[in-house]
Amino acid sequence: MLNLLEYPPFFFFSLLLVIAAIIIYFTYSFKVLKVVENKKLNLIYSKIEAEKKIAKEFKNSDNDVVVFNNKTQIKLQKIKVGILNIDFTLRELYT
Repeated sequence: MLNLLEYPPFFFFSLLLVIAAIIIYFTYSFKVLKVVENKKLNLIYSKIEAEKKIAKEFKNSDNDVVVFNNKTQIKLQKIKVGILNIDFTLRELYT
């Protein structure tokens, strides 16, 4: 039977090859993983930027809604005052 301890250069050489293969494998898998994760991060970043733009538009549209609501309230107040004036005038005429 072949005893590997009898041949230390062969043992160390094969151990060195295994370690080198493991290092190469992990280095390659790390680089692939890094590229994939960078693509995912870029996708997430672009989604965040799109959401920021949408949020900015909603803030602007919220201001537009408030302005429109205020204008509507002013018009309703004018209509109420006009109705009260007409009602008061009619009461004065018929009383």
